[in-house]
Amino acid sequence: MKKPLVRLIQEEHCVGVYLDKKTPPVRAIPKEKIRTLVVKNPCLDLHEEVQRRAKENSTFIPSNANCYVISEFNPDTQHQKEGKMYSVYAIQFYNALESELRK
Repeated sequence: MKKPLVRLIQEEHCVGVYLDKKTPPVRAIPKEKIRTLVVKNPCLDLHEEVQRRAKENSTFIPSNANCYVISEFNPDTQHQKEGKMYSVYAIQFYNALESELRK
């Protein structure tokens, strides 16, 4: 089973990715293109949704990715299909050294 993916945050001006706002940027290489994640509303824990897909070995997640950045909720990206509401997020996967993820 794959290790859990680490959720990173992106600073305001998209200059770097961080474990939190108190640590230096993580040196990480983007894997593939930015992807679209569509989830049924309400999705209270996006990290849990990404972990579920990783555990299922979903092809949605690049095989060598070990961390990711996901966009914030935006009400303008919601849509309805067959009477159900969905939200759309942008997600970028990265590969970083394990030591970078343990700061």
